[in-house]
Amino acid sequence: MDNKINYILKKVKTPGQYINSEYNSETFSIYTKWNKQNVVKICLCFPDKYVIGMSNLGIEILYKLLNSHDDILCERIFVPEIDMEEELRKENIELFSLETKHKLKEFDIIGFSLQHELCYTNIFTVLSLANIPFRREQRKNLFPLIIAGGPCSCNPHVLEEYIDFFILGEAEESLIKVVKTIQEFKIKNITNKTTLFCELNKYNEVYLPGYSKKVYPAVVDIKKSFYPKNPTVPIIRTTHNRLNIEVTRGCAYKCNFCQSTFINRPLRFREKQQLFELIEEGLNNTGFEEIAFSGFCVTNYPYLTELIDFVHKRYDDKYVSISLPSLRIEDINEELLKGLSYPRKSTITLAPEAATERLRKVLNKEISNEEIFKKISLLYKFGFFKIKLYFMIGIPTETNEDIEQIPKLVKTLEKYFPKMSFNVSISVLVPKPHTPFQFCKMDSYENLNNKLLFLAKSLRKEFKIKSIKSKIYASFIEGLISRGDKYVGRLIESVWSAGGRFDNWSECFNVDLWIEKIVSEQIDLQKYIFTEYNDVEKFVWDDVQYSVSKEKLYQKYLSSINQIKSLEHSFVPTCEIIKDAHVSAKPKQDVAYSNICTIRLRFSKKGMLKYISHLDQIEIIKRALRMANLPLCFSQGFNPQIKMSFAPPTPVGYESNSEYVDVELFYPVDVKSVKEKIDKCLPYGFSLLAAKIFFAPLNKIPALNNVVNLAEYIIFCENEVNEDMLKNFFETKDIVIEKQKFGSSTITKVNLHEVVKNIELIDKKIVVLYLRMIPNKTLKPEFVVNKIFMLEEDNCYNIIRENLYIENSNGNILGLI
Repeated sequence: MDNKINYILKKVKTPGQYINSEYNSETFSIYTKWNKQNVVKICLCFPDKYVIGMSNLGIEILYKLLNSHDDILCERIFVPEIDMEEELRKENIELFSLETKHKLKEFDIIGFSLQHELCYTNIFTVLSLANIPFRREQRKNLFPLIIAGGPCSCNPHVLEEYIDFFILGEAEESLIKVVKTIQEFKIKNITNKTTLFCELNKYNEVYLPGYSKKVYPAVVDIKKSFYPKNPTVPIIRTTHNRLNIEVTRGCAYKCNFCQSTFINRPLRFREKQQLFELIEEGLNNTGFEEIAFSGFCVTNYPYLTELIDFVHKRYDDKYVSISLPSLRIEDINEELLKGLSYPRKSTITLAPEAATERLRKVLNKEISNEEIFKKISLLYKFGFFKIKLYFMIGIPTETNEDIEQIPKLVKTLEKYFPKMSFNVSISVLVPKPHTPFQFCKMDSYENLNNKLLFLAKSLRKEFKIKSIKSKIYASFIEGLISRGDKYVGRLIESVWSAGGRFDNWSECFNVDLWIEKIVSEQIDLQKYIFTEYNDVEKFVWDDVQYSVSKEKLYQKYLSSINQIKSLEHSFVPTCEIIKDAHVSAKPKQDVAYSNICTIRLRFSKKGMLKYISHLDQIEIIKRALRMANLPLCFSQGFNPQIKMSFAPPTPVGYESNSEYVDVELFYPVDVKSVKEKIDKCLPYGFSLLAAKIFFAPLNKIPALNNVVNLAEYIIFCENEVNEDMLKNFFETKDIVIEKQKFGSSTITKVNLHEVVKNIELIDKKIVVLYLRMIPNKTLKPEFVVNKIFMLEEDNCYNIIRENLYIENSNGNILGLI
């Protein structure tokens, strides 16, 4: 199995997402529990790519929580990208877990986190690759149970033919309760599904297809709930590569379109002291350079500025920056912006949603245009010049005037704040279940098309859109799935069978395929998304009851659409506009240490870590240096970075004992203790081999990338090599080959004797090669070996870059440490 996996990883892009080896993962604990009796084995699946799923806080909390129990093990799986799916099918390899590479069929429970409707086709990819029947009635055995949760499960009926049961609401306590019940059945060797489901049906928050009852999603006390102090650190760069600290849960606002507002009530705060501890332990255990305070209502947290001050005071020398989710315009204030303005300024995201005050009242976002100008002026003052503005179209009662005011508002802001860069995002309103807008219909294709055409023309610089048709239909499909029943579930399966994958990614969304299948499956869009409903209409999701009743939601809907149209305020602001008075990032003075030095580090990467890229490797080393608490020097300016310089990178797929980096320090450190500290902070497969101090700043030492010009490789061949071929190489004066640079038509002639310093055989299957690095003439070692010994292309199955050297003009070789 491992050899097969290694084989296909060489053929796919971004192989690092399939290897595990993450720092702080639970792999060791999982291995120790795997063969223990009565341990419940769970595999959590995020139905999207690793780079998205590893940024999801819910998955991380459940992963750590489940593994904290001695009698439960939890692994993870993310959806393989299309190239990996093709390789798995071609090599007949069943889908495996991330940590131990066990087949998914070997688990007791496979749990899907339903975060977005356009990820639903990916569920079928996972089940298909795992060779697990789609329909629940086709799965005769008790295990594996296919379960689901997450925000989209607030309407479980669309997947009711495929999922055994759903856990609705916040799952920290509910999932443990359910798993313990399943464990009891496992211990007693009861394999009857009906008996188990009757037992699970007693839980208010569990929805079992075919069992009629009212479901009440779970709500937890976050002051007492589990939260990981040693978060798993992704092995490759992800969408949000930072420490995520949940400050609040729920939302105090009641935006009529926002499903999260209504299904995550009430608003709850974590204790201030608990957050101080989570921040400190989280940063110390991960080495992240950014911390995100998350929650729908972060700016409502009464101690937010204290949290920000705590980070700055405690981690001032490490330049830890702070980010917040989309800011409520009314919550922006000077104290908050002062805390966010250093050490790095990020793009500020604001969501006025509509450009007219009347339409914002329809959404229940009562912000005046005057307030928008006032707060953007404040952002300008503090030097936040990159602003992202979110608007929505297709809102009930929307008029052409409402649409026309969007570019007018943006252009006026640009006029008054010329140094600012405004990026505009336009989304289509999708009426979601359990919101006041569940009663309204979606806008027509014709109307939305005209609106987007107008906005794209009016905001050529600020608003970019590749395909208007795809954007509109992606919203229609999202609405269809969110409001769907079992027939829509069958539509999703049909789309998947015809090739639908990763519909949440614009480059993968196949609009024509969806249209074709909607027609062939006889799905009536008028019924699902183009009809306005009243409060007596029975929705398929009515058996799920959140804190706000259907009657109250309908009253809010009626109130919102009956807003009286009033004259808008002029776009000439009456508030004070601050010009050319922005506050710079907190100044960082150069410390006049006379003993600034540079430490040279030599790392090795072995095993599966050979599949990570050089950029991912840089992030691993940076985090390790931070966790090791070295006296690091940082660059100056608006984006301080660790002062470091790397040797030439190792290609993806090579193991290495020669990953060199120079790092500037404020003062010398003990080399032995540094090795011990850094080794503890590296993921499995990565280790520090040696270190050396140079008593000079980094800019006084020749950059490794400029002076290293010779690499030593050990190449393992599948078949024996012919020694006579090596003799022939040395006896032949000129062996000229043609090299074509990737993506270029330029051909360069290279003499192998010019680039090969030496080559020798350790035995008939192991070659040691000293290869020069010459600009425009550098060759891959496997290419050189195959050429000299006339081997097949895939014969070199493992390559180790053993060391790097400097070859001077006299041909002498100098080591780096």
